[in-house]
Amino acid sequence: MVSGDLFIYSILQHDGNRIQAAIKLNPASAVYAGHFPGFPVTPGVCQLEMIGEILEGALGGPLRLVQAKNLKFNTLHEPGKAPEVEATIAYRYREDGILEVTGSIHEGQTTYFKLKGEYARQP
Repeated sequence: MVSGDLFIYSILQHDGNRIQAAIKLNPASAVYAGHFPGFPVTPGVCQLEMIGEILEGALGGPLRLVQAKNLKFNTLHEPGKAPEVEATIAYRYREDGILEVTGSIHEGQTTYFKLKGEYARQP
């Protein structure tokens, strides 16, 4: 879990199988001290975790990423330049209970991260 120190989020909309969330990043987070000193950027693994945590919050339970079919890092995210971004997540349940998910983190016309993956509910 990286929310709290690194970011906080709020669900703006959850209609059917689509989630829209606002994300506020903390440029003073210790994560940025090491990634990278003098040129802080949001680590890709943290962006992936943001999608997962927002999905867990919206669906009300712990999830586990079981397959990342496609991860795309389009542009470096600099928290000092864009401390507030949005996440868009679409999902559908397969018959076997797996969630097929597509998601992105973006701000305006700039997309920082895209995901196509599968999540499973944790017992």
